[in-house]
Amino acid sequence: ALNMFAIAAGFYGMYRALRLGSFMLTTMISGFSGVLVLLYALLYLKERSNAYRDAAILLSVLSVAIVNLGKKDTKKTAFSLKWLLWTLVCLVSNGMIGILNRQQQIAFHAQCDNEFMILSFGGAALLLILLALLRERDKLRSAVSWGFFYGAAIGSVNGGGNLCNLLSYRYLPITVVSPVGTGLSLVFSFLISVFIYKEKFTKYQLTGTLLGVAALLLMTMG
Repeated sequence: ALNMFAIAAGFYGMYRALRLGSFMLTTMISGFSGVLVLLYALLYLKERSNAYRDAAILLSVLSVAIVNLGKKDTKKTAFSLKWLLWTLVCLVSNGMIGILNRQQQIAFHAQCDNEFMILSFGGAALLLILLALLRERDKLRSAVSWGFFYGAAIGSVNGGGNLCNLLSYRYLPITVVSPVGTGLSLVFSFLISVFIYKEKFTKYQLTGTLLGVAALLLMTMG
């Protein structure tokens, strides 16, 4: 049930954040959900840390702080408090998904992966449908005609990624799986934002983004 709510909150948080702000900045900050998973692994699972991962956490905080300075450069690239709040909802939700996935592996001894994902994503889909009925009745026809295709595609990709994470936990510690996955997704997001969406960044936002990439790379080196 918790994973179901986390998935629904993550999807809706990302949807709201992307409507309000930059694609790259949204994906970068929400990508630091890997830091929450890393802290869970270090503090709760007692997995070992090292200098690379400690430096990565510090760089993560620094990168978000520097990106925040970008709002003083220009109104065009500034971000709003509402955007930041929805991005943080996505960050926390994605972090909880990673943590709950690992807890499921521990509780069921790496069994029932498919059943866990079906229940989680099926329940999340029902919650999002209910939310749409409550909030967007007047746009329901267009939402169904266009949203079903995109929603199915996003759900399939997200579900496949989460299943791959579950399978990876059987062979690698969570302190390796989570940062590597987050780092790769961030690199792809940066390329998409620059070459497809043609987003422009202030010097602070670009510096913060590069520091964020460096932080995630340091996590993988650990």
